[in-house]
Order: sequence, then structure tokens, then C-alpha cells
Amino acid sequence: MRRLTWAGYFDFVLVGVYISAIGPGLPSIAARAHLPLAQAGTVLTAIFGGGLVMSPIAGRAMDRLGRRPLLIFGCAVHAAGCMLLPLAGSWSQVLAGGVLLGIGDSTSVVGYHVLLAELYPRESGAALNRLNVFFGVGALLGPALAAVSLSVAGDIRYALWLVAAGDVVTAAILCSVRAPGRASVQTEQAAGGLSGAARRPLFWWLALLIALYVALEAGLGNWTYTYLHGGGVGETAASILTSGYWLCLTLGRALSPTALKRLREPALLTAVAVAALALSVLLFAGAGWRSGGAVWILLLGVAFGPVWPLAFAVAAGEFTAEAGAVSGLLAAAGSIGGIAGPWLQGLLLVQHGAYAGMAFVFAASAGMACCAIMAVRGATIARTTAEAAPIAQREW
Repeated sequence: MRRLTWAGYFDFVLVGVYISAIGPGLPSIAARAHLPLAQAGTVLTAIFGGGLVMSPIAGRAMDRLGRRPLLIFGCAVHAAGCMLLPLAGSWSQVLAGGVLLGIGDSTSVVGYHVLLAELYPRESGAALNRLNVFFGVGALLGPALAAVSLSVAGDIRYALWLVAAGDVVTAAILCSVRAPGRASVQTEQAAGGLSGAARRPLFWWLALLIALYVALEAGLGNWTYTYLHGGGVGETAASILTSGYWLCLTLGRALSPTALKRLREPALLTAVAVAALALSVLLFAGAGWRSGGAVWILLLGVAFGPVWPLAFAVAAGEFTAEAGAVSGLLAAAGSIGGIAGPWLQGLLLVQHGAYAGMAFVFAASAGMACCAIMAVRGATIARTTAEAAPIAQREW
């Protein structure tokens, strides 16, 4: 079980590396494919689009075919995308590389969230927060690896090819690991499969919460630099503070396992969502004061950090019979938020100013807090037993 857990950690480092390396590599991608820089940026839309389509398919397939085949498939497709994108010579090839990356990324993300929640049912929230901390580690390494590759080759091929090699290593580990043991879990979930899950309001509250969360996380992460620099903060300071936001996001995830020793996952999810709402009120009220806004943005990073893993932990505990399918649909909802949220916030910020841009953060945070409150009201309490039972071979 330990090898499998560390394989998940390693894979999430790889996801963080490739995501954060693409930004510095966009000019080189545009130059090779003979595209304007803005058009080359559509690779990010292709990544989210591939994830949007693949997430529900991967989740459903995991429930039917098992976890390991889909995780290996995700590694293979992701490696193919990493090999193709830095060498893409046309817009269609750039988009194809992005779609492959999105398909592989979403398959791995859904798979490891389901698998670790199953392996650690009595501490699924802590396990998934630890998993996502390693995404943050990769996101910090990615720009540095991209810079080295740009200095050596003029593009980010070596950074992405290193990720592809890591995918191969992860796939080899998955092939060698037998079905691990896990603690058995008894829940109050009603029967009915995916259709039964869809009839529970809890599912829809979690889906909307995830969509709003990704819109907030990606929107604030993408537009913090523009917001700060546009208000007179220097380029270097604005860049450092933007990196600080992502560091604080990772810090929030690292701290949440300690909080989960006192609170259950639904309660902590509500607490951090309400805290994010309070901070967004301060950010909106003082949007014209960029120094104060920077402080609220950093604190919002801490509050946002645990939301994604906690929501998936609640879903895995509440919908155990269809954990893969439900997690896949939640990830698809996140892709919708990732496509729409940053675009809308950027439109408001650039065309209507700082207050309009931060009004988006306030409105989305209010919606997320309402969803968290409704979700905790609809969640049941999972009862776990101490006996160990293996994951069925058909599930693995």
C-alpha cells in the first residue's frame, strides 16, 4: 500500500510540473507552431476540454474495469501529450497535445482521488490533502525546470520529456503492485448506483461547489499578477506575490490533516468555505488598496487549499458504490469552472476594473460557502470498522 501511495504522490508532482511549465513555454510553443501568442494559449482550453470529456468516462470505467488499468492508461496518454506538445508544428498539433494532456491528467487525478480515499477511509480527507500537497511541490518545480530547458533547447521539451519519463516509471510501479489492503467501511448510503447518487441533492451541491472552487482558484491564480501590477505594485513584487498565493494554497492543504484530528471532513469543508467568504468580502471592499488586497489574496490561498480534496473525500465516503463515476463527474464540473471562471474574472478585471474583478471572487465565494453548508446538511456520517479487507481484484 505504501508503494502505491507514493506512486500517487509522484504522479501528482508530475502533474504540477507540467501545468506550471506550460506558461513559461507558451512563447516557444507559439514560435514553433507559427501562431500568435494568444492563439497558442488555447492549449490551456484544450487541456481543460480533454479533462471535461474524459473525467466522467474515466470515473465510470474505473468502477467497471478497475483502478489500475485506467491509471496506467492515464500515464500512457499523458506521456504521449508531453512528447508531442513541445514539438508541435501547427495549431492542430498544439491542440492535440493539449487534449492528450487533459485526458491523461484527468484520468490520473480522478483515479488517485478514488484510490487513496479507499485505502484510507478513516482519514480520507487527510490522505487527499497530502496527495494534493505534492501537486503544489510539482507546481513550484515546474517553472525552474522550464527555465533550464528554455536555456538549453529554446523550448520546454526537456521539462515535459522528464514528466513523460516519470509517467513511464509510475506505470511500471502500478504494473508491479498487487491489490492492496484497506480498511472496510460501512456507510449509510442508499443503494441505487449512479442514478441513486444523482437523486441525492448532496451530489449536486458538491458538483456546484467544485465548479465554483476551480473557477476561484484558477481565476485568482491567473489574474493576481494583473490585479496587483495594474495598481502600481512592481513586476517583481507582483510575481513573488502570485507565487505566494500558490504556496499558501499548498500550505492550506498541508495544515488540514491537523485540523481533521478535531473536525470531520464536511465540517472542515464548511469552515474553510465560510472563511474564504469572509476574506473575499475584505478583498472586495478594499479592492482599490493593492497592498491590503495582496494580504487577503494570500490568506484566500490558505482557505482555498483544502476545498478540493475535502470535497472529494466527502464524495468518496458518501457514494462508495459509485466512487469512480461520482468523482469523475465532480472533476468534470471542475473543468467547467476552470474554463469559464478565469475568462469571466479576466473580462471583469480588464474591462471594468479592480472592484468588478474582485466582485467575481466575492460572488463565487458566497456561492461556494452556500454549497458547503448545504452539503454538510446532506452528508451522512460514515462508520468505519477496524478490520482489514483487501480491495477486490476486480476493483484493482
